[in-house]
Amino acid sequence: MDLAFDEQKGVMIQEPSSVCKISQDEETQTPSRCLSLKETIALKLENIELKMKIGDLENQCTHSKAFSIEDVKNDDKKMKFYTGLSYEQFLCSWRFLGPATTNRSRVCKQSEHTSTKVRGPKRKLLPENELFLTLVRLHLGLLHTDSAYRSGVSITTVHDITTTWNQIFCICSFCSLVE
Repeated sequence: MDLAFDEQKGVMIQEPSSVCKISQDEETQTPSRCLSLKETIALKLENIELKMKIGDLENQCTHSKAFSIEDVKNDDKKMKFYTGLSYEQFLCSWRFLGPATTNRSRVCKQSEHTSTKVRGPKRKLLPENELFLTLVRLHLGLLHTDSAYRSGVSITTVHDITTTWNQIFCICSFCSLVE
């Protein structure tokens, strides 16, 4: 008898020294091969490693297809098409809005029990890309669904980001009028 780790129960169990099905595969008409416990554990570990690699690759695919400022910042023609601004104008806007964006988080909903707003979840986009997403959406008149698809985030996240940035635009515009 050999010891093996039961993944479901999280404990070591005793098993026979080999795992063997003595049956014939009906499709190939070849007898099944007996695997030793060592081979079985090695295959299970390989399976876990491959699942982890798949997860990493899925994350890379999600992040790599997101449309961001990096995709157009070196091409003023594209930058103006998507945002209506050159990259220099975008940077000036970013510097102007900068003080209002320091140490902030998105406000995404009101608490059910009070009238105070609740801080949003951890950011999925950099603040510069949130501004870019908002400007693209406003300039091209994109729907939330399209913006979400292009940016690799959920529709709700796009709504929360654009609402927050619209509030920042209003606050900064009002503050500049008062000064």
